Amino acid sequence: MKIGIVSSYFYPWYGGITEHVYHQYKELKARGHEVKLITPFDGSGVLQDCRDLIRIGRPVPLLLNGSVVKVPVLTRGKETVNRILADEQFDVVHLHQPLFCVLGLTFLRCIINLRNENRPVPAVVGTFHACGGGSERFLVHRLGFFFRRFSDCFDYRIAVSAASKDFIQPVLPGPFAVIPNGVDIERFSTVKEKIGRFDDGVLNILFVGRLEPRKGLTRLLRSIPYIQNHTSKKFRLLVVGNGVLTPYYKSRVPSEAIDKVIFTGEVSVDELPRYYNTAHLFCSPATYGESFGIVLVEAMAAGLPVVAGNNEGYSRIVRQNVNGFLVNSESPQEIAINIANLLESEDLRRRFSERNRFEARKYSWNSIVDKIETIYSGITGQISPERCYDRQTG
Repeated sequence: MKIGIVSSYFYPWYGGITEHVYHQYKELKARGHEVKLITPFDGSGVLQDCRDLIRIGRPVPLLLNGSVVKVPVLTRGKETVNRILADEQFDVVHLHQPLFCVLGLTFLRCIINLRNENRPVPAVVGTFHACGGGSERFLVHRLGFFFRRFSDCFDYRIAVSAASKDFIQPVLPGPFAVIPNGVDIERFSTVKEKIGRFDDGVLNILFVGRLEPRKGLTRLLRSIPYIQNHTSKKFRLLVVGNGVLTPYYKSRVPSEAIDKVIFTGEVSVDELPRYYNTAHLFCSPATYGESFGIVLVEAMAAGLPVVAGNNEGYSRIVRQNVNGFLVNSESPQEIAINIANLLESEDLRRRFSERNRFEARKYSWNSIVDKIETIYSGITGQISPERCYDRQTG
């Protein structure tokens, strides 16, 4: 089967959608499909064959939904997309976050025009990742009349979580399958090496993510002095990630905690599992807008107990006092108390660790792409599309 994966996000721009798209591409290729990735990014050489990348447009940074996103700017976009569709003759085009980016909308418009002209078009799958805050939900619902025009364009619609489904379904009515993001479980569960300079007997709290407002890093930094009030253990916070606001976050470290916070910047794909393996617990106090939480599952696969913001997406992954703690992200004191409880109790860390290794298995990419392959078979006529929805939602 020939598959075109369309995404406004890819390497070197790290994030949940980037990881999702890369592993979807990699697993489908391993199963013998011909796969092309269409994106404004250059891929940083991670694809198995450079000919699998079709670069379109250029990314421009924009602050949206408490996150810095990169919006593709297209020159002669319709002409370029039409040429891609004509040249490649895909069986399936899989659009990621299709309604909220210029690239996805351009593909949808071109496909609608081709259908209206009774010309052959690929089957269309859309995966929806977003879960906005209150203002974003209000804006999207006010623009519902615009988005509904694309309802009939999709042969199949996927949401990565119930939260993202609830966000998009009011403006794009119809059935959705909920298929979560996947994680390369083996990559994080089998690594043995540690980061040597941090393997010194000090307990490591790990944060991984882009440094941007909705990730809750400011409150986590403010929690450090409170942690010191609740534990006598030696600890440090490792902040792995980068962003245009990095200097701002460095300036927000409390003066009495400067020696306990280390900003590592971006780390390589190979190094990241070593950071998880060096940590003793993981904390992501994201405030809102999280539809899933790939970093949480990465931490779980590595056997880390987690302290997570009690937002809609994270609360579907973390169960209170079962495999971690959910906290009020606006409260540095609450974040601190829960982190200190884990620092103080090796038995509690071990209990959460064992549970998380077990829970992470359900998010393996092999399982996720099994479901995606079933969808492709359904919409290209190999099995009933209705049965396909039943399999994913039942």
